[in-house]
Amino acid sequence: MRYVLVMLAALVVACERGPVTPDEDRPRDACKAACQTLRNLSCPEGFHSVSNVSCESTCARAIQLRSLPLACWAEAHDVAELRSCGSIRCVR
Repeated sequence: MRYVLVMLAALVVACERGPVTPDEDRPRDACKAACQTLRNLSCPEGFHSVSNVSCESTCARAIQLRSLPLACWAEAHDVAELRSCGSIRCVR
């Protein structure tokens, strides 16, 4: 019984959510800003895919699978700065 209580307590602590970041709080806005920057820099990732899926839709699905540096992408001023954020190629 003690083992079950310890495991339950460990799960509760492990599952506690940390502070909410702006990207987590408003993923659509974060994706929209990041995609706009990608388009401004003429990165193919910022435009519709061959299957006509928008950058924003792809982004919204991707952030459910992993963390992306959306704020860094949104604030990038050139391709080199964008690539330094990670997780993006922007091959023109």
